[in-house]
This record gives sequence, structure tokens and C-alpha cells, in this order.
Amino acid sequence: MADTLAALRSLMASHSPSLDALVVPSEDYHQSEYVSARDKRRAFVSGFTGSAGLALITMNEALLWTDGRYFLQATQELSDQWKLMRMGEDPAVDTWMADNLPKDAAVGVDPWCISVDTAHRWGRAFTQKQQQLVQTSTNLVDEVWKNRPSAEINPVIVHPLEFTGRSIAEKLEDLREKLVKEKARGIIITALDEVAWLYNIRGSDVSYSPVVHAFAILTSKSAFFYVDKRKLSSEVNSYMADNGIEVRDYGVVSSDVVLLASDQLTSSSAYHTQSDVPKDMYVNSCETGITRDGTNEAEDSSHNLIWVDPGACCFALYSKLNSDKVLLQQSPLALAKAIKNLPKDAAVGVDPWCISVDTAHRWGRAFTQKQQQLVQTSTNLVDEVWKNRPSAEINPVIVHPLEFTGRSIAEKLEDLREKLVKEKARGIIITALDEVAWLYNIRGSDVSYSPVVHAFAILTSKSAFFYVDKRKLSSEVNSYMADNGIEVRDYGVVSSDVVLLASDQLTSSSAYHTQSDVPKDMYVNSCETGITRDGTNEAEDSSHNLIWVDPGACCFALYSKLNSDKVLLQQSPLALAKAIKNPVELDGLKKAHIRDGVAVVQYLAWLDKQMQQIYGASGYFKEAECINRKKAETMKLTEVSASDKLEGFRASKEHFRGLSFPTISSVGPNAAIIHYGPNAKTCAELDPNSIYLFDSGAQYLDGTTDITRTVHFGKPSAHEKACYTAVLKGHIALGNARFPNGTNGHALDILARIPLWKDGLDYRHGTGHGIGSYLNVHEGPHLISFRPHAQNVPLQASMTVTDEPGYYEDGNFGIRLENVLIVKDADTKFNFGYKGYLSFEHITWAPYQRKLIDSKLLAPEEIDWVNTYHSKCREVLAPYLDGTEMAWLKEATVPIGA
Repeated sequence: MADTLAALRSLMASHSPSLDALVVPSEDYHQSEYVSARDKRRAFVSGFTGSAGLALITMNEALLWTDGRYFLQATQELSDQWKLMRMGEDPAVDTWMADNLPKDAAVGVDPWCISVDTAHRWGRAFTQKQQQLVQTSTNLVDEVWKNRPSAEINPVIVHPLEFTGRSIAEKLEDLREKLVKEKARGIIITALDEVAWLYNIRGSDVSYSPVVHAFAILTSKSAFFYVDKRKLSSEVNSYMADNGIEVRDYGVVSSDVVLLASDQLTSSSAYHTQSDVPKDMYVNSCETGITRDGTNEAEDSSHNLIWVDPGACCFALYSKLNSDKVLLQQSPLALAKAIKNLPKDAAVGVDPWCISVDTAHRWGRAFTQKQQQLVQTSTNLVDEVWKNRPSAEINPVIVHPLEFTGRSIAEKLEDLREKLVKEKARGIIITALDEVAWLYNIRGSDVSYSPVVHAFAILTSKSAFFYVDKRKLSSEVNSYMADNGIEVRDYGVVSSDVVLLASDQLTSSSAYHTQSDVPKDMYVNSCETGITRDGTNEAEDSSHNLIWVDPGACCFALYSKLNSDKVLLQQSPLALAKAIKNPVELDGLKKAHIRDGVAVVQYLAWLDKQMQQIYGASGYFKEAECINRKKAETMKLTEVSASDKLEGFRASKEHFRGLSFPTISSVGPNAAIIHYGPNAKTCAELDPNSIYLFDSGAQYLDGTTDITRTVHFGKPSAHEKACYTAVLKGHIALGNARFPNGTNGHALDILARIPLWKDGLDYRHGTGHGIGSYLNVHEGPHLISFRPHAQNVPLQASMTVTDEPGYYEDGNFGIRLENVLIVKDADTKFNFGYKGYLSFEHITWAPYQRKLIDSKLLAPEEIDWVNTYHSKCREVLAPYLDGTEMAWLKEATVPIGA
């Protein structure tokens, strides 16, 4: 690295004019986000391999700018010769150069590797300091990169019309119409995906992106394709010729832009070859005084602009044009690739089983404005090409006992039918997996972390149906369903049964369709019209003729079988019924959280000991920086190995059935990533001198849990303590709230933020979500959030909700504290408006780390609350901890001020 920097500085000094600084961007000649190996110049000079960043080399310094996604990675990869500049925290690169480089400084850059926008922005910043942006005639990094990968000759592939949906001719016609509209006579297309889309080609020049290193120029009469011709087979050459596209050598684009600027660019067989230009595109020596054979087909003089996308076109090509005759505007192809710019009468396909009614209606309204249409595909086209798609698992359906559900199926069905009568509905289609599981008191394992079954349900005033792969049902479960008056039908039959429901012919009968009636994966269109049933039709009351459908949960495939005039589009009544827990469910949740609290305390005690033994950390209670590691480098804890241990503690508890979501185990900068997911191969090692945040939960037969704690095993900074304390204050404020019935979570969200706002801090996520009863860890319909939809449902007694404010400092640390609360009736002195008032009850039990709390920032009542909560932790968890664990908990919960 040192040799590279020295070599570059030597070239900078010998350059004419001599350069005070050299910019090395991440981008290639096409301003691509992802680039080929030979274009990774910034990675070569700096050693930093992240996809986003910019290097700046001066005669005395080497600096690397990148964003918060890569702060940790850059710290690990940069040598001590480089300084990390954190975007959003440190000055932007143009500001830094203007402020730190000398007056009259010359800043070099390869003009092929920066966009017009960037060059203009830097130019404005430099002008104020009499500095100048110098276009280097060659890329200086390439001059010193001795083992630079060679250019690969990957074939250009024609992308068939069966996949593109539109021919080149149609796309060129549309683009030329846009040129006329904008009074432009030509456009330079530099973005690789736009060239590939326009000409219906694909390639493999960039890893993970099927694009070709190529440029395109289009005028009203001609179309050009600039590419390394060795990549084109005779078939592709013929394809281009057949579509009126002239293929030219990649490097000729520069001289052709000069011709375009002077209105001399015409289609001709006599055009330049690669020998006209120096290596790697540098054609400056031949870019003036160039002429073409043939007659110049001049464009209409009133249409004399050249369209250039300032964010995608490199400054090298733009600088060949007359700036007065340039239309600097986003490429029309960027929008043409997007759905809203599909042609009039465009057909947009979607699997109707995979979008909700709400989504389909919203898209339909948007498409109607452009005379476009949403087409329901008869099969899922992705499945057609997914050759190694995993097979459907046959996981058993389990009856969830009354001792955990608290209410029988009969009681739930009776309540639901009463709601149907109230809404004048004769039936309801239930598609949300957790609602089906809750209604029929069953559980399964078809979805990771959520104990649900892939199934549908239909309920009418007289019948109840359960649509499931019958192979998942034991004889006991079949008997259970029959005893409760529920008819089990094959999963795929739901579609044809909805047709019958729509025509009021759906009746309970032993003569019902089998899976053989329907094509694979639910597609039963061939039998969905003209279907009849044996048996007498017990018609519903004609005054109650609506079918209830939840527009946010029901798939469009089923909705489209109904008569829309006879549909009640309204949130499922089960969403609220499920959210308001019965006494048995509340008792189970409390017990589950006690067991979960035991596991968390055992984990913290174990982790405290490990951090001291392996890393020489001061530990959970004492404050001192860790200087020397105690054990060998082979002994270490990682984010994943630590979270595995936590899972082990949980797994030993009664009724444990698995985790409720992938554990967020995050140290230092990773903790600032709100939904960080550690990977065993790349995760960080625990650091005694950094904050550690773990957000985790479990599924128990009697309840679902979710808890977050943030700890430090070394010496936290005063800033970290202040931030932790602000989060804790918000956590306490929300948990202690009292509020009238009818209050929604949107109104309460501010309580958790006020302590953070006072210091100019905040967080970008909601503050609370519902928790299922051995169901989904995220349960609605209520929530506590700043987002408008939190206004939709008020909080009600016996709901559960989390209390989880946080603060995240990109590249440094993250803090979050989370408990599960139960909404309960509050005993208030008065009852204004006779509404009744509500409050919260904490059911999560695990200590807050005292050494992260700055008690000077807490009010006396907040200190009392923490001390009372910690006393309750000791009381509740003591019966389940051994002597060592209890001793640790006692020390962790010593009263503040004691």
C-alpha cells in the first residue's frame, strides 16, 4: 500500500499541471454502483472493499469516505496510512478539499469516472477557493496497477422477446418520441442497464448484474452500439444490423460524441476502429478535426439539443459537447424501465395469490390512468423457472390445548358469527395464518419462528371449513376438527369453494373435491366456473348477503372470485379478537416471560464471566477499560456463538418451542444497525470496550416473548451513558403512562421520545407492537408509532404491546431497551368524561445495567421506578435461579443510591 501511494504521488508531481490531490472514485466509466474487477481502482489503492466510497490522495494524506453501512468494515480494512472519513459526520469530500487544500490547488480526476453532476458540484466548491478540477489524460491508478485484471471477453447475449415483452423497434420509437418532445436531436446513453434494456441484450461483464460494458447513442435517424466487438457473435451482429443498430468499437464513443456535437455523426460503414484511440478509451489525440465520409443528415435546426443524464454520464463525454446545446436531465430510459412508464395498454402480470386486495386496487387505479392493465397470471412464472425450488414440507398440525388458549373453538365461532350477523354478512374468508391458527386453536411449524400452518378458513352461519394439506393431519387432529363441526378440505380447493360461496352454494358435505381437482400449487381455474355440489343448498338469510374480506390480508386471487358488490371490505374481526387476550392467555404470557427472564439472567451472568475470563474485561458491574486479553486468540466469543448460548438457556425451559425471530446479537457499530442479522462467517467478535445489544425472543406453548437489553463489559463513555439514560427515561415514561380509553398508539409514541428530543436525539422506528400468544411476535392491529396508521386502532385492556425506544449512532453504537407490557384498567382519582382510564403492566423481567445509567439525569421518581422494578425482578426470578445466578442478580439489582 505504501509503495502504491508513493508511486501515485510521484505521478501527481510529474503531471502537467502538478496535482495537489488525486480523487479515486468507486465508479467505472458508466457510473455503475457495482463494477468489474479491473475497475475496482478505489479498492486497489485503499484496501477497502465495500461497494461505496471515495479515496482522496494528497501529498501528505490519504483519506477514504464511506457511509454508515461500512464504517466498521473500513476500520478493519484500512491501513494506518489511511484516515476514515465518515459520511454524515465528517465534512463532505468537496468541502474538505475546498477547506484543506491550498489556494490554486489542482485536483486531478479521471473524467471517465465521475458524473457530470459530481464534476459540476466540485467545480463550484473549488471556484470559491481559486482551485481547479483537472481532467487527467490517463487514469493514474492504472499506471501503477501492475497486476490489474485483464478485460474479459464475455459474450453479448440477445434477450428474447418472450422475456422483454417489447421489441427494440418499439423502444427506439418511444425514445425518439421523447427526443422530439424535448427538442433534442440525440441522446448519449451511458448507464449499463439502460443500454442493455434499450437494445434487449444481456451479458456478464459485471458480477451479479447481467450487463455489457457498452455505450449507446441514438439520433432521430441512427442508432449506435459501442462495445468490444470481440464479444459479438455473428448472430448478434446480424441481430443488431436487422434492428438498424450500427456496432462500433467501444473506444470510438469519445470521438463520435465530438461528431455528434457538431452534427456530423452519421451512420456509415466507414467508421473508426479501436486503433484510433489510446488504451482504455483515451481518444483525446483524435477528437478534434475528425470528419466522416458520406453526406451529413442534419437534424431539424429547431431540435438541436443533446440529451445527457447528469447523474449517469461521465464528465469525459459531456466535456466534448457544447454546454449550451445540452439537455441535462435524467435519462428517459430510467423511467421507461419503471412500471409507470410502460406503454399505453401495457399488461403487467402478477400472481394474484401473492398480492392483497388493497395492493391490487391501488395498482389498478394507477394503471387505469394510463390505460394499462393488471393481469392475473394463471401460474406463478417464477415457480416455472425455479428448478430447485424447495419441496413443500409436511409439518404436523398440532392442537393447542384449552389450558393455553383459554377459549374453545365453539366460543370463538359463536363470537365470530355474532359479528357476521351484526355486519349483515353471511360468510367470511380467513387468510391470515395467525388468524386461522387462533380461531381453530391449532399450531404448526410451516413458517420459521411463527407456529402457524399454511391453511385457509371459511366460516358461514351454518358451516366451518379448514383448507389444509391433509397429510399434515393425524387421526387425532381429524377427530378434533370433526368434533368441533369443522370440515377439513384440501388446501387447493379453497378457490373453487370461494366461487361456491359467492353463489351461495357452499354447504358442508362429505362429497367435496380432492386435490386432484386442481393443478399444482392452488391453481384451480379450470374448475372454478359451473361447479355444483351434491345436497340441498341451505341458503342464508337474503338480507345478510355480504362476504367479509380483509383487504389487507386476503389475496386478490380469492377476492376476484366474488361479486364485488356483495363484499364487505373491512379489517378481519379476528385481528382485534386475537389481540385482546383472555385471562388464560394473559396468565400464560406472564409465566412465559418469567421463564424467559430466567434465561436472560442466566445468559447475562454467563456472559459476564466469559468476558472477564477471555478478554480481561472489568465485567458487568465494574468500570474499567480492557487492556490485555487473558486467554489465547483461539478462545473467543462472537455475536453468533453468544446468541447460540442464549438460545440454549431458553431451550432448557418448560414449554420452549423455538425462537420467535432470529436473534439480533450486535456489538459496537453493528448495534447501530436496527435489524442487524449476524452471520456466522462474517460476524464480529465481542468487544469488552464496546456496547453489546441483544434483541431476542422465544416461542413457548403458553406465550411469545420479545426482549431487548443493552450492556457494556468495559468502561462506557459519558456520552454512551447519557444516551442510555435518555432511552431508559423514555422507556419508563411510556410504561408509566395513564391514558383514557380510546387513545391510540400514535398519541402515546411521543412519551418515549421526549427525553431523547431534549438532547436532540431520536430513533427511526416505531416504539411498540403487539405480541401473540404462542403466535406471531409482531401482532396487530394496534401499535405504538409515529406513523399515521398507528391512529387506526385504540389500545384496549388486555392487549399486549412492547415498549422499545432506542438510539443509534451510525458507526459507533446502538441502544435499545424493550419490555412487553399488558394494557390494563387504571385506578384513577377521577374519571373525566366517564371514559375510563388505562395503564400498563410490565411482564418482562431482566435488569437494566446500572453502570450504563447516569443517575444524575434521572428524576427521583424514575430512580424509585428502577429500584422497584429491580426488586420485583429479584422476587419473581429467585425461585428459578441457583445460588450463583441469584447472587449475580442481587448485585445487578442493587438499588440506585444504595
